[in-house]
Amino acid sequence: MAPELSDGDEGKAVVTSNQRIATISDVVGDTVYVDPNWNEVPEDVIERLDWDRSDDQHKIPASAFSGVEDEEAYLRGDAV
Repeated sequence: MAPELSDGDEGKAVVTSNQRIATISDVVGDTVYVDPNWNEVPEDVIERLDWDRSDDQHKIPASAFSGVEDEEAYLRGDAV
């Protein structure tokens, strides 16, 4: 079951495989908008998430997250 994300999660790091790949910039319904940390995002993750380096903001469905803590939101392993 996906965690419930809200505007209160803005500013949290998006983490996968112990790497902080993005920061949550907004949450609208079941969509989480993130600002990628391009220096930290492995190429295979960019491809799997279908991200384009020319875009400053990307969206991830809330269902792709496995958990949220104080400063981090964790992507499910099968989501990336």
